[in-house]
Amino acid sequence: MKRRDFVKLSALASGSLFVPAFLHPFETSADALGLEATGDGKILVVVQFSGGNDGLNTVIPTRNDIYYKSRPKLAIPKKEALRLTDETGLHPKMIGIKELYDEGLMAIAGQVGYPNQDRSHFRSMDIWQSASSADDTVHTGWVGRYLDNVCAGPSELYKTIELDGQLSLALKGESYSGLAMQKPGELYRQSQTPSFEQIVGDLNSSSSGANAETQFMYKTLIGARSSVKYIGEHFRVQPSKMEYPQTLFAARMKTIASMI
Repeated sequence: MKRRDFVKLSALASGSLFVPAFLHPFETSADALGLEATGDGKILVVVQFSGGNDGLNTVIPTRNDIYYKSRPKLAIPKKEALRLTDETGLHPKMIGIKELYDEGLMAIAGQVGYPNQDRSHFRSMDIWQSASSADDTVHTGWVGRYLDNVCAGPSELYKTIELDGQLSLALKGESYSGLAMQKPGELYRQSQTPSFEQIVGDLNSSSSGANAETQFMYKTLIGARSSVKYIGEHFRVQPSKMEYPQTLFAARMKTIASMI
């Protein structure tokens, strides 16, 4: 296998990180896997800020003297904050969020954290995404463990999607994980190329009796290809017609709306 092909293959495999208990090697279409829309119509969209968000300047404690004394230059003046309650307000640029709040479509959970805060950003992200005790090291995420408990089989493959270049710990489970991608259409086109099919064929030929890593990659790709095909065929059926700002975040929200 050429190094370039292996890198492309690994990118798709790491993007899904889905290891089904068993998949028939040649059931590569969505129909063959029995993929169909199920559920009660409720869809959870999680917006994860991986950087450092200034929480005090997002939800502002407008009547807290310590806040203003400690931040003589950074504090948002009370008169500029978008009033939520007598005690709190939102950053003045969060007009859209304020409208959602006023309509009863949003709630704010404040002062959420864990005791004895770790000063490492990366360790803190692991704790948040795994929803585990700060004293434990867990290799599955809170969404991934949910999938482990509710997924009935391959038909759930395409239902948990992350718009990113790699899968977050939050979406990794023991048996089921989400599917990570940046551009659904591009990922679908990559999965349909002759070179990709050749790589899958080569892995199929060598997976029997091969080491665990090779078998893992083969099973992962078979599952990922089926889900990517389903997503690619349905993604453009009802594209969002709303106007979105010209930002990366807005573009991803439009992709989410189209997929829903």
